[in-house]
Amino acid sequence: MTTLTLSAGTMNSGFGSARGFSKPSFAEIRAALPDMPAEGTLYARVSGVVGRAMLAAVPFAAVGWMFIAH
Repeated sequence: MTTLTLSAGTMNSGFGSARGFSKPSFAEIRAALPDMPAEGTLYARVSGVVGRAMLAAVPFAAVGWMFIAH
């Protein structure tokens, strides 16, 4: 037996217990966050999505072109 063995009395004394702790609700967490800046116009958001989609399609187009060119 080692000296680090904990008896039932020390376990109930508050060591390691979560008494008094409550998880904050989603509304409380959201209220604590800072306000987010405006995203921009609809055109800017749509063009950003289209631009990212076009960049993501480049590798697939390159592989497809290698199959067609072969």
